[in-house]
Amino acid sequence: MPRIRPLTENERKDRAFQEHLHGAMKAARITYGQLAQILGISVNTLYRKRDNPETLTLREVRILEDTLPGIVIE
Repeated sequence: MPRIRPLTENERKDRAFQEHLHGAMKAARITYGQLAQILGISVNTLYRKRDNPETLTLREVRILEDTLPGIVIE
């Protein structure tokens, strides 16, 4: 059986962001396609940014906070 390494702090925060984003989208009834259109990016780019939140621009962060109630990015 392979060894499982613990998550790093950044990996833990990335996963928490992914779950928080998905939950906020579900609560607002917004799909990934709709959110990508609001952000002005492709759906594939949105998925990449979801998986690597450090690539979000300040403009995108502000749009997320305005579009999705409950999203506060620190």
